[in-house]
Amino acid sequence: MKVLSSLLSFLFLFFGGDHEPVSVAENRVDYRLSGIVRFEKNHYFLYSDTYGVAYFDSKIGEPEYRNEGLLMKTVYPFEEGRFFQRVTSMSVLDGNRAAALFSLGLRITDDGGLSWHPVPTGSSNGLKSSNYFSSVALSSSDPDHILLGTSFNGLFETKDGGQTWRSLNKSLTGFSGSFYMGADFYEEISALCFSSKPGTIYIAKGYGGGLYEADRMTSQFTKIATPFNEEIVNLRLQTEDPAVLEVYTRENIRFYHTAERRWIEKIDKLPRFAVTPDKVKEERRAKAAGRTGIYINANWASGSRLQTHLNTIASKNLNSFVVDAKNDQGLVVFDSQSDLPKKMGAYVPRYRLDDLLKTAKEHNLYVIARIVVFKDPKLYRYENNRFAIWDSRTNSPWGLKFKEVNEETGEEKWVQREFWVDPYNEEVWDYNIALAEELQQRGVDEIQFDYIRFPTDGPVESCYYRHKKSGMRNIDALESFLKKARETISIPISTDLYGYNCYYKMGNWMGQGIEMFSEYVDVISPMYYPSHFPRSFVYNADYLKWSRILYHDGTARARSSVREDCLIRPYVQAFRLPQEFWMEKSEYDRYVVEQVDGLKAADASGYTLWNNSNQYYMLDALPAEPNLK
Repeated sequence: MKVLSSLLSFLFLFFGGDHEPVSVAENRVDYRLSGIVRFEKNHYFLYSDTYGVAYFDSKIGEPEYRNEGLLMKTVYPFEEGRFFQRVTSMSVLDGNRAAALFSLGLRITDDGGLSWHPVPTGSSNGLKSSNYFSSVALSSSDPDHILLGTSFNGLFETKDGGQTWRSLNKSLTGFSGSFYMGADFYEEISALCFSSKPGTIYIAKGYGGGLYEADRMTSQFTKIATPFNEEIVNLRLQTEDPAVLEVYTRENIRFYHTAERRWIEKIDKLPRFAVTPDKVKEERRAKAAGRTGIYINANWASGSRLQTHLNTIASKNLNSFVVDAKNDQGLVVFDSQSDLPKKMGAYVPRYRLDDLLKTAKEHNLYVIARIVVFKDPKLYRYENNRFAIWDSRTNSPWGLKFKEVNEETGEEKWVQREFWVDPYNEEVWDYNIALAEELQQRGVDEIQFDYIRFPTDGPVESCYYRHKKSGMRNIDALESFLKKARETISIPISTDLYGYNCYYKMGNWMGQGIEMFSEYVDVISPMYYPSHFPRSFVYNADYLKWSRILYHDGTARARSSVREDCLIRPYVQAFRLPQEFWMEKSEYDRYVVEQVDGLKAADASGYTLWNNSNQYYMLDALPAEPNLK
């Protein structure tokens, strides 16, 4: 592929040696670097979220893109051949042989990246489409022997060049004990490397979990004490001395002598990329930061009911609220001027937006307008289900249905309760973006997109997306929507994500890739509701203590995944489901406090209390927030 250095516009800043800052290019675009691997002095492979892999000689200071055969992605504005899927990791043996890993694909080069060829990773040979590939290691002694680490499914191995893969989760002695997190989830494997010693491999645990040595000959699985706390993002054996393991963090290379089992007192700084600051995004984040509040159902957004919520907000010294603009039933519940909701029978105004904003301003409150995007019964039914997800088995609109039994007659019938529109349909994007644009023009402070995902329950294997462009994946549809929305919406955008999708990198499941979302939005609001996690997940302890751990660890992990690209503002469970029903009042009041304490300890940027019925009876023990003004 041609040199694409004109796409870059940042300075490469080096530390140590004779490196000087080098100006690379004049025309700037947003370039998110996933990682760097050095294969000899001054020579690196760079890999990114959008532009593939580049060879970089720091003495020359101009990267050369080497992308022939890498995985492309099809995203708005659908410029053919421009964007590559995010490279999640690389394994580099030398300047010729290397592997480039994607969330659901693997490519290998034997000519320094001038051409890449695929390695089979399909579900037919032991891997699943829900896997998210996070790390890879090539063997220097056997070209068909490859290790593959995932974000939450553990460790896999092939010895026949990808024709068959097998899980090492249970067969590798000691691995499950160190990496298993309960409920069939494993800790992320952030880096892998074969040792020069036969049968030994090195495994790094994600989110700063440390470095491990696995000796398959002796069944020893040992954690290696590290003299640093940073997350390990890559591993590589030195070419000149295979007994030295290069351990990559985001900024440094450290060196571990595998034969002598000691750290070498040497640190090499990696190239740093000083991208021109995005002042506009910084201003949006500053505006959205530190917001604490409650969710307000549209039925409670006016009159005496609103006053009840204003009293709650004041009593806890909160400074914001989320209010429905388009709800889970597809109803536009504010006095919109748009014609389309009226045409489809979706216009059911519950409050006057101007009055609500005036009241909020009088109370110095920040207003977040919630738009439910792809779960929309009204748009689903409109124009003979033109926008609905289709069912490939029945050639009719797809839907999630439940069996209901008449208690008196015993009659059974199937009732549809969830209605999903096609996330690939650009008209669906435009409808929701138009509502967001109107809300922005009328003065709301932030737009929050909810249900920005694909369905996960029911017979999803029969979902057929009639508006899907060739080559698109679920994550591409969501990225395209966000990318297009960002062109129009200049105020902060937030998105609600499943708790699991923020605890792990798992964009292949329902399209919610936390790293991708952070490129376009200013706030991500994880839903770490303890009632939605299996009790065996992470830590089977006292329920109140467990809820704090979920919010603390989940927030910390989400912040690590997005780095500085956006804020993490979790939703807090201020409602009761089965486990909480058995609590006394003192317990469920404390339950809210534990969640809030956990997210604060992990430096979340605020939180939102969620109770769909809008009965905030669980807040008595929650202390008033300090005055952030």
